[in-house]
Amino acid sequence: RDKLAARVEKKQDEPDKPKSVNKAALSKKIQAQLLGLDLLEKLTLDLMRIGIGNMNAKSAREIEDKAKQLGNAYLPGAQAALHRYTQLFADETGKHVSDATKSSEAVFSEALDQLARLHALVKQGRAYLQRQAEDAEVKPETTTGIAAWLGHAWQLTELKAAGLVQANVELIQLAFNSHDDAARQEYVDTGIWMNLADGRILQTQNLRPYKAVKYIKSDDSFFQIAQVPELCVYPGDGNPRVRWEGMVPRPALPADYARVREWARADFAGVIKEVKNTIKAPLADKLPVYALRFVRVGVIEGQMVLEDASGERLVLSDRGMREEAPSCHLLQLLSPKLLSEQVMLVRFRHDLDTRLLQIKPLAIVSASEVVRLTM
Repeated sequence: RDKLAARVEKKQDEPDKPKSVNKAALSKKIQAQLLGLDLLEKLTLDLMRIGIGNMNAKSAREIEDKAKQLGNAYLPGAQAALHRYTQLFADETGKHVSDATKSSEAVFSEALDQLARLHALVKQGRAYLQRQAEDAEVKPETTTGIAAWLGHAWQLTELKAAGLVQANVELIQLAFNSHDDAARQEYVDTGIWMNLADGRILQTQNLRPYKAVKYIKSDDSFFQIAQVPELCVYPGDGNPRVRWEGMVPRPALPADYARVREWARADFAGVIKEVKNTIKAPLADKLPVYALRFVRVGVIEGQMVLEDASGERLVLSDRGMREEAPSCHLLQLLSPKLLSEQVMLVRFRHDLDTRLLQIKPLAIVSASEVVRLTM
């Protein structure tokens, strides 16, 4: 124990240094990734030639077999994006349908959106990798998430060296879920947090690949306040991923819930405009999370809606948001006082068929508690 304590103390005294770059290995990896993007472009064009309405079990399996080469080309994000397209034509068990019955109008719009994402990934990824190939000293992109899309696994030392660190942060977890990401072949434990200092919604992700799931401990929900000396923030917009090496828990107080309610957005119209501008980017997070201050929950023409002080309304729905368990039906089981003048944590989704924004309730924050609606 004494030796361990001495090592920890020595590590704390030494400044974190980023690992030295092996230029030859980096150049070889970049060339492999560029070849992988060429393959992704070819596969995307093949999908467009096949056509959405002609997708079937055989064509989906052929594309997925070819997509395995993307993993060998250090492009796991691209491989997962391609799998998300083929999964649109699978049944609830994940097995590909044997005919085009799944290829109904319900998935056409989503399929077009996924094809646009694949095209953007090829275009932006190639430009980024070519810059990296020209100058090995160029640091990974920190203003967007393109590096992560191309398979860059950010280390804490890299995030600190890039200045992506916030000191002495207090976080409150508002929601938590574990889901099976079939496209990436891994289980994902996701925590949704709010930074009490600025109100920004953040997320933690514990990734457990199928092949290594027995070696990685699953994450769990957290009901206290996390006091984090050094919070590392991954590149990206919306709800960026965060990590930390150590934190000190303390009990949640009424003042903490009051702070969450203060930071919650009360102007639905402003939020709607912001979400629409954000999700227009092909590689943006299409399901952003916001905390909204609402006046009431009601039913209009058979649809459950959330209303703000100005009368602006948002439709509540579970449709298309399978990451968390269904939650809309739970609202009718809550006390009436939780359905008026409170704060709701919601996940937005743009329904491409109706061209309307819908929200899924994740939690309700009152003056004294957080009522979680998902798992």
